[in-house]
Amino acid sequence: MILRDRIERGLRASLMLGSSAIVLQALGAPLPLTKETAIGSAIGAGAAHAQGFQIDYPQASQSISTSLANNSTSIAQVSTALSNTTTSTSQIASSLSATSSTTTAVSNRTNLVSNLVSSVQVSTASSITELNSALSNTNTSLTSVTTSLQTTASTGLLVSGSLINVSASLVAAQLSIANNSTSVLANSTSLVNVSTSLSNVSTSLSNVSTSLSNASVSVSGLASALSTTTSTGLLVSSSLNTVSTSLSNASVSGSGLASALSTTPSTGLLVSRSLNPVSTSLSKVSTSLSNSSVSASGLASALSTTPSTGLLVSSSLNTVSPSLSNTQTSVANNSTSLSNTQTSVANNSTSLSNVSTSLSNVSTSLSNVSTSVSNLSSSLSGVSGSLLSVSSSVFSISQSLASISTSVSNLSASLSVTNTSVSNTQTSVSQLSSSLSQTSATVSTVSTSLVNTQTSLANVSSSTVANATNIGNLQAGTDGPFRQNNNSGLAAPSASGTNAIAGGFGSSASGANAIGIGAGSSASGLESVAIGTNAVATGGKAVSIGSRNVATGNGAVAIGDPNIATGTGAVAVGNNNQAIGQGAVALGNASLATGASAVAIGDTAIAAVDGAIAVGFNTTASGVNGTAIGSLAKATGNNSVAVGANSSDGGIANVFAVGGTAAGQQRRVVNVAAGTVSATSTDAVNGAQLSALSSSVDTRFAQIGFSGPYTTNNISLGIGASAGVNATAYGVQSAAPGAGGVAVGYQSNATGINGVALGNGAVVQSGATGGVAIGAGSVASAPNTVSFGNPGNERRLTNVAPGVNPTDAVNLSQLGTMFNTAQDDIKRANGGVAMALGAASVQLPLEVGEMGVVGSAGLFRGDTAFNFKYQMRPTEDIVFGLGVGVTTHGGNVGASAGVGYKWR
Repeated sequence: MILRDRIERGLRASLMLGSSAIVLQALGAPLPLTKETAIGSAIGAGAAHAQGFQIDYPQASQSISTSLANNSTSIAQVSTALSNTTTSTSQIASSLSATSSTTTAVSNRTNLVSNLVSSVQVSTASSITELNSALSNTNTSLTSVTTSLQTTASTGLLVSGSLINVSASLVAAQLSIANNSTSVLANSTSLVNVSTSLSNVSTSLSNVSTSLSNASVSVSGLASALSTTTSTGLLVSSSLNTVSTSLSNASVSGSGLASALSTTPSTGLLVSRSLNPVSTSLSKVSTSLSNSSVSASGLASALSTTPSTGLLVSSSLNTVSPSLSNTQTSVANNSTSLSNTQTSVANNSTSLSNVSTSLSNVSTSLSNVSTSVSNLSSSLSGVSGSLLSVSSSVFSISQSLASISTSVSNLSASLSVTNTSVSNTQTSVSQLSSSLSQTSATVSTVSTSLVNTQTSLANVSSSTVANATNIGNLQAGTDGPFRQNNNSGLAAPSASGTNAIAGGFGSSASGANAIGIGAGSSASGLESVAIGTNAVATGGKAVSIGSRNVATGNGAVAIGDPNIATGTGAVAVGNNNQAIGQGAVALGNASLATGASAVAIGDTAIAAVDGAIAVGFNTTASGVNGTAIGSLAKATGNNSVAVGANSSDGGIANVFAVGGTAAGQQRRVVNVAAGTVSATSTDAVNGAQLSALSSSVDTRFAQIGFSGPYTTNNISLGIGASAGVNATAYGVQSAAPGAGGVAVGYQSNATGINGVALGNGAVVQSGATGGVAIGAGSVASAPNTVSFGNPGNERRLTNVAPGVNPTDAVNLSQLGTMFNTAQDDIKRANGGVAMALGAASVQLPLEVGEMGVVGSAGLFRGDTAFNFKYQMRPTEDIVFGLGVGVTTHGGNVGASAGVGYKWR
């Protein structure tokens, strides 16, 4: 630009001095040559000016040369600027080298923070899940309460039905116990009869034993008498010995029988004694069941008058029914045990009957023995009688005794069976006693439950009477615990929905099963609940409890004063909270949750977007899915987390902040476990891992030849690399001995101070201070120069943008444009010269009053011009002239005008 301006100014100045004068003179009025006082002839003047133009053209060339010289100076300045740029590049490289370690540390810290973010996100997700579960349970509980309130009216009917079933069960149990009592009494009577029979048997056996003893004495006396009879005594003695042995055995058997029978009555008494507690227990059971029946009757009567207060009764009956079922089962088991006892007693009676028959046979046999002995005595008194008759009698006695022995053995076996049966009976009675004890305990529990139920029903009945009185007083407006006052003039309650309930002036319940209680309350949603002054519940199953609370949306909940919950499942609890959005939750004071699933908990907490969570005093979570926990914590970036008082994510997305930016607000993350280190791991690392990494890096750098900055602040990296003070060398056998130099590449060398050698074998020679050699084999030999090659191996500098500032480099396009502009200016100048030459070619001599027209053409250095000139001489002394010229190159047009005057 500077070169162009200078060339144009030079050309224009020269052309204006030369061609203007020629044209003006050529087109001007010619003066007569005869006057000595004329300023000059036109031809002479034209020639003189033409000669002057020839003199000015070299001056224009000299001006162009001057401009080119100035351009050379500018290029030198550009070179200097490039040198300075090289120096800046060197400094930037040094800064980047110093920043490398910092970048590594920052990267490690970033990984640490990223892992912490993942950990806290998992913990937060868990906390959020637990919070959502608790809120879901709260909704379920509220729904259950609503359902319970709705079903209260029908519970009384169910209770009445249950009591009818209980009464029937009690009657059946009483009948079973009565039957059992009858069976036990019958068994007791049978056992008493058995005991009496056994006592009689024992007496009979005692008599038999006495008879046998007397018979033995008689036989002994008989033996003594026979011993004196020598003629036939041997045979009689032998027979009598046999009889004596049989009698002895019979005596032993009788003793055993007596012992067994002496045990049998005591066993019967034990059975009788065991059955006495059974009878007593059954009597108590019968009494308890009778009382239970009376209590149940009272319960049914109370329930018949109180159908709407069955919730407590239903709970008690749920306890009574299983107890009665257990009682019926126990009674059935007792019936079975008593039946078994009856069977055992019947068997014992049969056995005792058999024993009695056997004893009767024994008595008969003994009577026969006594008769035989009497006959024998009579026969022996006459020893001289027939011994054959005695022998026959003795044989008969022997047979009778054998029969007695057999009968006694059978009796002993029967008594053994009887003892076993009695033992089994005693076991059964013991089991029956245990069962009856359990039944008695169960019946006692049932009785206690029925008494408690009866007490509860009595209280309910009293409450119902009191409530009826209070309701009557309320309707009448008289004194009582409830009064009505409609000073505001509100309309009467309106319950237009199916099964709806409305209480309070101005209240309305238009939804099915809806409940609206409180002045001005409104429950319009299905099964919705609005309790409190001006409370509003418009969504299905929505709940609004408290003054001026609004719950809009299915399942929305607003509790406190005054809260707003808008959206499906939205929850606002506390004072002045707002939960706007599906699943939004606002708890505390003046908290705001706007957005789907947003959560704001605390005093003035704000969760402003979808998925945001704000917990604590004046916390703010305005980023999507952001989490802010702690007093004054802020999470404004998307998916970011800020934990702790005054913590802030700085508006950056996907970060985890544990502190603020102000001094003293930062926090350390302690007790961090060692993270997994792998290419895909996102775990956080702790200080111990970083220390181990630092030691490993130092060892690796030492192995590859890395040195500095311990003494001279130099850095060299590569086998055989070396660097001077504040210099840097990267690459095998690279060297930067010059202070502040940079050598990058294999065998690169920056010897000059602050020199930069980039590329394999690039060299900045000594003395080339600030020199830059760029590219393989490039050599910078002069100070503050930039070299892109070496002699014979030059490089083009391509993709250079057009220069803008005075010190910018220019590209070939800019130089071509400048050259073309200069060429155009030269051609226009040549056209001007041709125009001047054409105008001066013809001059018309005019007389006074004459006019003339001249057309001409001119040629100069290949450029042509055409001229047209008009002249007029009105007086002797004055000449006027006008001319127009046009060049063929570019169509440039020129015009001239002149006047001539002469005098003497």
